[in-house]
Amino acid sequence: VRHAATNPTKVPCSVAYSLKARQTGDASSESPITLSPSEAYIPAHEHRYVTLTFNPKSIGTFLSTFEAVVDKGIDGVTRCFTCDVRGEGTLPHIVVEGTKLSSGGAPFTLPTVLFPRILPCRVAQKSIVMKNTGMIPAKFRFEMMQEDEEDTFHLSSAGLSEGKWIEMKPKQSVGFTVEFAPKEAKNFSRNIKFEVQ
Repeated sequence: VRHAATNPTKVPCSVAYSLKARQTGDASSESPITLSPSEAYIPAHEHRYVTLTFNPKSIGTFLSTFEAVVDKGIDGVTRCFTCDVRGEGTLPHIVVEGTKLSSGGAPFTLPTVLFPRILPCRVAQKSIVMKNTGMIPAKFRFEMMQEDEEDTFHLSSAGLSEGKWIEMKPKQSVGFTVEFAPKEAKNFSRNIKFEVQ
């Protein structure tokens, strides 16, 4: 965020900027709110910007007090400006929809796409939806794990490629189709790996 300090007088002035941390999500770490520059020389009837940067390394709410003080200022109203600066650190959050966590009393350790029993050489399809439920953009990528010599499972999504990062805006969803096409009567399983950053 950029903040402009304006000098409306006929006399140049110097302004000192400072930030004082008031509250952090992690008391042992430095405040993720920084500013640049720490001082500015402002000619008459001109303005200069100070940039406030928020770069959290952990989850939490961070609060600092921003202060701009005019060197040798004599007007009590315009000599000093203060305000609170607040930021919230969060992580990317993508959920998987269209899967089940258990079936027939046997729990699965991972979300599982369950297909019904079908005859060999028939095809069944199920949908998986990845949704960004967080407040910030998130990236993910996917790939089918293990070799499938029998070519039983297929994963597809229009315009998306396996192994490439896909960016999602907050509240955005991306759908996939999983196709099951057994060539013989037996149990089949295969893992799909999703990574989020």
